[in-house]
Amino acid sequence: MVLWAAFVPSNHGTEASLSAQQRKELLFKSLKVTVRHPLFGVGPGNFEVVSGAWDVTHNSYTQISAEGGIPAFFCRYLSFGVDLLISETLENIEKQDREFGYSLWRLKLLSQPIS
Repeated sequence: MVLWAAFVPSNHGTEASLSAQQRKELLFKSLKVTVRHPLFGVGPGNFEVVSGAWDVTHNSYTQISAEGGIPAFFCRYLSFGVDLLISETLENIEKQDREFGYSLWRLKLLSQPIS
């Protein structure tokens, strides 16, 4: 519901409604690019070129799926789950398990995406 609220123009013809319409078009373009290039996407930073709009999607989910493909999308957001799990586990480790905690911190750092 909240996602679509950004695309509902309140005043027709205003700059805000034009911006909302452009974001909506970019969202659908990014979904079309994902469908056309599902395995590898179009490459990092190439959505702007492929879309012809010279603009990003303004939606990180569809940006990653369009540029990296569906496997990249799942890998990227799976890393968030791993990061949350490790963070929660680290909070619960007691002081006598310090060495195990250091191992988890190293794993947590490896699960962070490089941007």
